[in-house]
Amino acid sequence: MLETLIGIKDGAHSITIENVGFRDTAPTFFGEWSAPSGGDWALHRGGAIFIEKSKNIAIRNCIFRRLDGNAIFLSGLTRNVQIQRNVFEWIGENAIATWGDTQGYDATIQTQPMNTLVEHNIMRELGIYQKQSSAWGQSKAALSIVRNNIMFNLPPGGF
Repeated sequence: MLETLIGIKDGAHSITIENVGFRDTAPTFFGEWSAPSGGDWALHRGGAIFIEKSKNIAIRNCIFRRLDGNAIFLSGLTRNVQIQRNVFEWIGENAIATWGDTQGYDATIQTQPMNTLVEHNIMRELGIYQKQSSAWGQSKAALSIVRNNIMFNLPPGGF
């Protein structure tokens, strides 16, 4: 079983994923985890769709169902990612997670997800395996817009 179904990396740009169903990825709760910042929130850096060092990516009208890890993960430098009109249900960890890189607490190197738009999605039954999960997990990211989404049946920390 695969953990990542689509990997978009290393300078990829201007890609649209539309009207695709994703399901049955490998569980990652025994995989590699670390803390993106100084709290107790731990995160697995991976997902069914994994985006890193890429820009102008659109994910629209897709169904993410019964994934045992994260559904979408934005890692390091990403720009102008749009996640719109998708359905996320029965997800083991986060529906959408971001994790940028910094030099300590210095973010001036700008290797963080920026200008991410998350709108008009339905996110439900999340965090089946990982109780520190959310619909939108933002760690070291900037200029994100999260609006007009429907989110319910989430873990306690769930937005």
